[in-house]
Amino acid sequence: MIEAKSCKPSSRIKGKKPPPGACNQENYSDCCKQGKFYTTYECLPRVTGHTKAVLTLNSFQQGGDGGGPSECDNKYHSDNTPVVALSTGWFNNMERYLQKITI
Repeated sequence: MIEAKSCKPSSRIKGKKPPPGACNQENYSDCCKQGKFYTTYECLPRVTGHTKAVLTLNSFQQGGDGGGPSECDNKYHSDNTPVVALSTGWFNNMERYLQKITI
């Protein structure tokens, strides 16, 4: 685990209405509201291949607390399948799609 870094608002994205049944509010999760603007953040230092992260455990089955389907393949995955969800900075517009990461 690392200490929090400096983060600042960087832009805004417009929310989309989630598909029926795709909004799971377990563990205090919020659901997007269509048309609402959400602030995105840029954190320094930038994420690199050596940036440490914090591990959390979530269910990526349909209805689980991991949220909607995977961004990579638009599918839900059994809890018996190892799945890693990356923050926006780590995901980096699919740059790490199907790449190995060390946990």
